[in-house]
Amino acid sequence: MAKRRGIRWAGIAVGVWSFLSASAVTGQQAPTAAQWKEDLRFLASELPKRHPNLFHSLSAERLQAEVAALDSRIASMAPHEILVAFAKLTALVGETHTGIALHRQARPLLASLHAFPVRFHLFEDGLFIQAIDSGHRRLAGARVISIGGTPWREAFDSMTGVVQTDNEFGRRKFAPVYLSIAEGLHALRINSSLTSLTVEADIPGAGRAHATLMARPLPDLLGLLDPDSDPARAPGFVNMREGATEGGKRDPLWLQERGNRYWFRFLSETGTAYLKIDVMLDKPDESLSTYYRRVLLMMDSLPVQRVIVDLRQNVGGNNIALAFVEGLRARPMLNQPGKIFVVIGRATVSSGQNLATLLQRYTSAIFVGEPTGQRPNHYGVMSRFSLPNSRISVTHSRFLLVDSDPEDVRPWLSPDIGAPMRSADYAANRDPSYEAIMAYSPGANVPPLAEVLADAYLPAFALDSLLLKYHEVRPLFSSRRYFADGELVKLGHNLLRWGRAEHAAQVFDLAVQNDSLSYRAHAGLAEALRATRREDAAQQAQRRASELNPWLRTVPANATKP
Repeated sequence: MAKRRGIRWAGIAVGVWSFLSASAVTGQQAPTAAQWKEDLRFLASELPKRHPNLFHSLSAERLQAEVAALDSRIASMAPHEILVAFAKLTALVGETHTGIALHRQARPLLASLHAFPVRFHLFEDGLFIQAIDSGHRRLAGARVISIGGTPWREAFDSMTGVVQTDNEFGRRKFAPVYLSIAEGLHALRINSSLTSLTVEADIPGAGRAHATLMARPLPDLLGLLDPDSDPARAPGFVNMREGATEGGKRDPLWLQERGNRYWFRFLSETGTAYLKIDVMLDKPDESLSTYYRRVLLMMDSLPVQRVIVDLRQNVGGNNIALAFVEGLRARPMLNQPGKIFVVIGRATVSSGQNLATLLQRYTSAIFVGEPTGQRPNHYGVMSRFSLPNSRISVTHSRFLLVDSDPEDVRPWLSPDIGAPMRSADYAANRDPSYEAIMAYSPGANVPPLAEVLADAYLPAFALDSLLLKYHEVRPLFSSRRYFADGELVKLGHNLLRWGRAEHAAQVFDLAVQNDSLSYRAHAGLAEALRATRREDAAQQAQRRASELNPWLRTVPANATKP
């Protein structure tokens, strides 16, 4: 890869860069190769002991092979390369709560890492510079072309291998901000330098431009780079929303009160009760349970037309949401179709995911936004331990949390109304999720897509009629991207039951085109292809389904949580 991009890679001696240096980590000599290997053995032996089921997606044989391969390379690797390799190893587990987070290490180790003063974000229309130091303000909001000479997509895909997460949308949250960490970029051969980074971007209306950024200590940039932080609050940096907030203009609701863990506002002009829940931990002046009771009682006395529960930035905390869910469920004037809306997204994880799952299971809520960053049923309740020599912090799950049906193996919770954020929306302070909720009208809803297409198909089992109708009605479902995928998959399975495997394969292929990240679409396509004796193509589709969702086995029915 490096040779193809014309980058000459030189060997980096352990002492050249201060990462994991004696003074930075333990006050003693940096780990020797033998000590790194000891850490690797400790990591490989401790994780299976501490985790309730480490091999739910990753096989023990695969882990052993990866450990052996890494062990054989350690003597020739620089310390920062070993750190990133350890992170890649634990990322194979496929969990948000299990792994090595580069930006969440103990202070001595964190102080040895470096980053560049830029924050990237993956919007629906590409990777953009969300914020950058004020000396390069003209690049704020520019579309990224390359990072360190590496095309942005290649760089992003490489960095996803380091991210600890359940699914693709968790990778979309973490990988962009990791693209600013100097040691990660260098270890993955994205950038040839540990001290400088050249970013090429397309500035709207001005064309291509370059910026060369110099590395700074990572702790100095955590306010900018922490994936859960608001880059607009980082002093000394220009955010791509800066123009939209000039002249006293307010931030959109979802970006207001970012330091407040949870809050409530009644929007009297639209009769909207808006609940924002970002962190599920008690505040000094109010417990989360008290907050739930307070807002439920307030809604009893207000002319509420709709309730919005905004969980799109809910990174978790304590799983104490059942009383709130039961409170909504016990209010029939609220708990009915078109009254409760839940906004979700890639940052909806941990206890935030638990709450979203319970709301889907027990209320009539309509979900809006993009898929969540975690599974409805997932491993969680995090603990941590440190490796004996390098002191690298490793987190791991302690329990399987089952809030959905025990056999639910979805890799994420999908919205009923897809409202992904585009760069122009963010830059202009528009909120596609809020706009979709305000535009929602039960009477204007179209019938389920599977019904519409089946009606066109069944009179003569005419595939041409089905495809013609699909292209005719597709615009009606354009804002319901993930929902449409489920409807197409449902229709594909119906066609299989009707003995129309060839037609089913084409419908599943439409589902794949509609959402290439749908494991259900790929798995259905594999089934249809197998029924038409196209075994090679079926195996390819099945492999893709397994890549997207390796956790396809049944979740134990007796699984419990604390």
